[in-house]
Amino acid sequence: MSVDLPPADPADAAAVATWAERAMNTEPARVRAACEAALAQAAEPLARLRLQLPLGVALYRLGEYRQAARVLDRAVEAAARSGDARLRVRGLIALGTTLKQLGELDPALARLREAIALAGEHGLHKFLEAALCNVGLLLEERGEHERALQQFRAAYRAGRQVRDVFATTLNNCGAAYGHLGDQRRALSFFQLALRRARATGHTVSEALALASIGHASLRLGRHSEALDAIAASLAVSQPRGLRHEQMLARLFEGETRQAMAEPAAAVAPLRAADALAQSLGHLPTRRRALDALVAVHAAMGDTAAAAAAAGERAELERRARRQAADARTQSHLLGIELDRSQAELSALKRRTARLLRERRRLTRSNEALRRSLRAPRPAPAAAPSRSPLGIGQLSEREVEVLRLLAQGQTNTRIAAALGLSPLTVRNYVTSLLGKLGVATRTEAAALAVRSGLV
Repeated sequence: MSVDLPPADPADAAAVATWAERAMNTEPARVRAACEAALAQAAEPLARLRLQLPLGVALYRLGEYRQAARVLDRAVEAAARSGDARLRVRGLIALGTTLKQLGELDPALARLREAIALAGEHGLHKFLEAALCNVGLLLEERGEHERALQQFRAAYRAGRQVRDVFATTLNNCGAAYGHLGDQRRALSFFQLALRRARATGHTVSEALALASIGHASLRLGRHSEALDAIAASLAVSQPRGLRHEQMLARLFEGETRQAMAEPAAAVAPLRAADALAQSLGHLPTRRRALDALVAVHAAMGDTAAAAAAAGERAELERRARRQAADARTQSHLLGIELDRSQAELSALKRRTARLLRERRRLTRSNEALRRSLRAPRPAPAAAPSRSPLGIGQLSEREVEVLRLLAQGQTNTRIAAALGLSPLTVRNYVTSLLGKLGVATRTEAAALAVRSGLV
C-alpha cells in the first residue's frame, strides 16, 4: 500500500489504520480526512482506538491542538480499558505533547511521567525515548535548559539500546545545545537528525532539522547557508501543511534577513511567522516575531509601523496576563469546588457508615429472635394471677411500641412511625420490659410473637 494514497474504502478500518500509522507524520491532512471518514463507520472499540491515535497526531501536526487533545484523551481512556500498554503509552505521549503546546505544562508533565513509568515497566524503549524527549521539551519551555539536555541525553541512550535513535531526539539534543550557546555542537546534531529523518521518511523531522540548521547557521554567521536550509525546510513543510515547521522557518528567515541588514526583506517572513504563531497559539514565537518587526521597521525609519508592532506586542502581553489571571481564578474556583465535593463525600461516607452499623445491629437482633423462636418451649406453667404473658398490663401505646419492636424496628424508626420522640419511645420500652418481666428487647419480642401480637 502506498504511503501517498489512503485506502479507497473507509469502511476497511484496519487498512486505514495501518496506512495512517505510516503516513501521520508525512501526510497529516490526508490522514485526518481518512481517519475521520473511517471513524464515522467503525463500531468495534479496538478499531476505533487504532484510528484515534493517528488522527490525534495528525491534528497535532496540523496545529489543531485543542481538537487533538480531545481525540487523544478519548484514545488514552480506550487504551486503558483495552489493557494494551503499548497503545496507552503512545496515547499518553501524544496527549502530553499536545497539552504542552496548549501551555498546560503541569497536566502535560503528569501524562508524560505516566508514560515513562509504563514504558519502563514494559521495556518499551522507543516509547521511553519519545516520552523522555517530550519531558525535555517541556523543561525547555520553562527555560530549564540544563535539565532539558539531561532528558534528551537519557532519550538518546534509550534509543541506542535498540540501535534506533529518533530523528526527533537528535533535533532536540541540537536545540538544547543551541540554547546553551554551543552552536557548533547544535549544528552537528541537526545534521545527524536530517540524515536520520531522510533515511526513515520522517518528513516533519526533516522540515524541522532543516529549519534548525538554518537557525544554527545564522548564529554562526553563515547567512547564505542559513537561507538555503530555510528555503529547503519550506519546500518540505508547505506542500504538506506543516504549519508549526513553516512558522519556525519563517521566523528564522526574518531573523536572518535582519542580521544581514536587509530590513525590508525581513518584514514579510516575520509577518508570516506572526500570523502562523497566532493561529497556533504559540506565544514565544509571536513575541520574537513582533520584537523583530519593531526593530526592522525602526531600522527602515518607519516609526508608524514600528509603533504599531510595539502596540501589538504590548496587547499580546496584556492578553497573556489576563489569561494567566483567568487561569489562576479558574484554578482557585476549581479548588473550592473540589474542597466542597470532598466535604460532601466525607459526609456521605459517615452517613453510610452509620447505616451499616444500624443494619448490623438489626441483623444481630433478628438472628437472636429467630434463635429464641427455634428453642424448645417450656411446659406450660400454672396460670399466673395476672393475664397470660403480661400483655394485658400494657397500655395501648405500649402495645403499639411492642408490636413495632417485635418487627425488628429501632427506637428511631418506632418514633418516626408513631410520631414520638426517640426519648419517649425509649421510656415506653423500659416500661413495657418491666411490665412483661423480661430483661431484653429480644425477650419482649419473643413474648409478643408467642402471644399472637405479631
